[in-house]
Amino acid sequence: MAIPDDIAALATHPLAECGAGLVLQCDDGEVAVMRDMFKVVSPFFGQLLSSTDERVVKVPGTTREQWLLLISQLYPLTPLPDLTPKQLGKVLPVAHK
Repeated sequence: MAIPDDIAALATHPLAECGAGLVLQCDDGEVAVMRDMFKVVSPFFGQLLSSTDERVVKVPGTTREQWLLLISQLYPLTPLPDLTPKQLGKVLPVAHK
């Protein structure tokens, strides 16, 4: 199943392009994300990024779609995309990070 256009567009959203600073290497590709936001909103990434200056983090067992769905709820977008129950199910395995 293809990633919906509004979610796929997050990969090139100005927030991701301007303030990325961190690349997540998934099983099926990469996603640039806002390093500082991930450091603040995630205890997992907060601890990891506080102890290293790494700019690329491998997140095995995850997909680009999972991360794009998750950041669709983190980035201050207007309007905030609604996730379907199926999409929410895809986010759960990475939300704990």
